[in-house]
Amino acid sequence: MLRRVRYIWAKALIIVCTVNASAQYSVSDTTLVTATRIEAAAKKTGTSVTVISQEEIKRSPANTVDELLRYQVGLNTNTRGAFGVQNDIGIRGSTFSQVLVLVDGIRLNDPLTGHFNQNIPVPLTEIASIEIVRGPATANFGADAVGGLIHIKTKTYLNRHAPGWSSTGELGAGQNGLLLGDASISHSDDKLQVSLGARYASADGETYRNPNFDAGISSIEEYSNFFDMQQYTGAVRYELSDRSSIYARLAYEQREFAAKYFYTRSAFDESTEETSSLWTQLAYNTVGDASVTDVQIGWKRSEDLFIFNPIFTPNEHTMQQYILTANQSRRISDKISLAYGLQAEYREIESSDRGDHSNVSSGAYLSSAWDVTDHTRINSTLRLQHDDNYGVSLVPQMSIAHQLDRLTLRAGFGSAVRAGDFTERYISSEIPMLVTGRNIGNPDLQEERSQSFELGADYGSENWSASITGFLRQSENLIDFTLTSSSDIFNQDNLQDGFYFYATNVSESSVKGIEFSWSGEMALGEKLALSPSLQYTYLETRTDLETLSKYIANHPSHQLILGLGLEVSAVRLQWMSRYQKRNPELGESVNAFIPENTWTHDLRITAELIEQLGVFVNVTNLSDARYQEIFGAQLPGRWFQGGIRWTL
Repeated sequence: MLRRVRYIWAKALIIVCTVNASAQYSVSDTTLVTATRIEAAAKKTGTSVTVISQEEIKRSPANTVDELLRYQVGLNTNTRGAFGVQNDIGIRGSTFSQVLVLVDGIRLNDPLTGHFNQNIPVPLTEIASIEIVRGPATANFGADAVGGLIHIKTKTYLNRHAPGWSSTGELGAGQNGLLLGDASISHSDDKLQVSLGARYASADGETYRNPNFDAGISSIEEYSNFFDMQQYTGAVRYELSDRSSIYARLAYEQREFAAKYFYTRSAFDESTEETSSLWTQLAYNTVGDASVTDVQIGWKRSEDLFIFNPIFTPNEHTMQQYILTANQSRRISDKISLAYGLQAEYREIESSDRGDHSNVSSGAYLSSAWDVTDHTRINSTLRLQHDDNYGVSLVPQMSIAHQLDRLTLRAGFGSAVRAGDFTERYISSEIPMLVTGRNIGNPDLQEERSQSFELGADYGSENWSASITGFLRQSENLIDFTLTSSSDIFNQDNLQDGFYFYATNVSESSVKGIEFSWSGEMALGEKLALSPSLQYTYLETRTDLETLSKYIANHPSHQLILGLGLEVSAVRLQWMSRYQKRNPELGESVNAFIPENTWTHDLRITAELIEQLGVFVNVTNLSDARYQEIFGAQLPGRWFQGGIRWTL
C-alpha cells in the first residue's frame, strides 16, 4: 500500500512539473470560503477553489447555473437541453453522480438520479455566490463529493440584501418562441430580511426530422426540443440577537420538456418528461466568542413522469428526502482550529419502474486547521460514514498550503465513497419485457471508492492571476452503465435477447489531468476596460472496460475556454468561447453524433439606459455549431434573445 501511495504521489508530481506555466489564484486573498468546514481565506485551504461572484453572474452570457459552470476550468458538462433543461456536470473527469451540490449548506443531490442534481431551486437573481471546490470533499461534506463540490449561496442566507426595498431581474424573449424571466424582490431592515424570487423559461424549440419515422417504427414525422420551466421561492432571515439568527427557505419547481435520447439509444425512444419538486430548509446559526454553531434541517419531495413512448406505460416516480446537519467550528488557540459535526439523511422512492425503496445514510467528522508557521497551514479531516448499502467506512482527507508572498503552493490527498442511487440499482427492473437498448439497474452494486492526489500553485498580482494544478484519481468499483448482453445479466428476469446498458462496477479506473487558468484586468482609458481570460483542462481516463460505457469517459480530453470582457462607458460586452475535443461517436439510425472537435461561442451585450435600467442581447452558440454532448440529444444552434434588466 505504501509503495502504491508513493507511486501515485510521484505521478502527480510529474504531471505538475512537466507543465511550464504561471500559476493562478482564482479568488482574492481575503475571500472567505467553506472549502473545508473551517471558514478561512481561500489561499489557506490547500485546495483549488473558485468563487463566482454576484457581479460575475450578472455579466455572464449564461441563463442558468449550469451554463455558468460550463465556463469553469476543471468542470466537464454534458448538456441535454438548452436554458437549464438538463445538464450533467462532472469535476476533473468525474461522472455527474460524483459531484455534491449544496444550496445554503444543505445537500441538493437527488437520490432518484444524478441527472436532477442541477435542478437548482432558486433563480440566478437570488444567488450571491457560487463556490466550486475541486477534488474530493467527502470527508468534510459527506458521500458523493468524489470529483468535487458546488456550493450555491443565496443573498438572504448570506445577509447580502441592501437596506429597504430592492428588486433585480431580467425579462426577455427570443427565437423559437423563447420567453425568459428571472426576478427577485427583497426587503431588509436591522433584524429581518425577506425575499421572493421567480424564474420562467419556455420555448417551442427547434424542429428535427424523426429518424424513428424514417425507419418505419414511429408515426411521428418530426419532433422538437421544447421546454417549459417555472421556479418560485421565498426566504426569510431573522436576527434573534447580535450573535444568532434563523433562516428558512421554501421553493417550488416544475418543468416539462422533450427528453428524446436523453437516456437511451433505443429506436423506440419518443421521450417526454415532467418533473416537479418542493424544497424547504430551516437553519439556526449562533456565533460565540471562539465558536460558530450551525444546525439545519431540510426536506424535499419530487415527482417525475417519464413517457418513453406513448405506446408504453409511463414511468412515475415519487421521492422524498429528509436531511439533518449539525456543525460547530471552534478556535482552540492562535494556531489551531477544530470543526466537528453530524449529518443524517433518509430517502425513499415509490416508482412504477424501479419499485419502492428507502435508504439511510449518516456521518460524523472531525476537522482541524493547524498553522504550523505564519506561512504554512495543514488542514485534515477524518469522517466516519455509514450507509445502508455498504455499512461503515472511514474517509480521510488532508491538504497543505504554503504562502510565499503572492505565490501559494498547495498539495492534497483525499478519499471518497459513493453508493449507487435508486436509478443505478433499480431502473427498469419492474417493466415487463423491457425492449433492448434501454438502461437496466443492478441491485447488487458495490460502493465506489477512490483516492485523489493533487499538487498546485496559485499566483496573484494587482491586475492578473494564474493557477495550475496536476491531479490523479484512482477508483475502484466505479459505477457506470455498460453495453451488456442479456445472457450475461443474471439478476433481472424481464429482458429480451439483445443488449442493454446495465449498471456495472468497473473494477478499476484512473483519471489524471491538468488545470491551468489565467485572467487579467486592464484599464485602457477613463471609460474603457478590458478583462481577458484563458482556461485549459486536460483529462485522461483509463478503465479496464472492454465494453462500451455511457458516462465514465464521456468528457472532453481537451477543453479550452477563452473569455473577453470589454466595457465602454455604459456598454459592456462579454464573449465566451469554448473548444472541446472528445471521443467521436456516430449512430445514423438515431441521428446521433458526437463530433471530435467542437467550438462554441456565447455573447452578451448590455447597455445601461439609466442608472437602474438597461437592455441586453444574448446570442447562444454564435457560430451555429451542430453538435451533441450526450449521444442522440441534439443541442440547439444559434439562438438570439434580448430584453430589459433592472436593479431598483
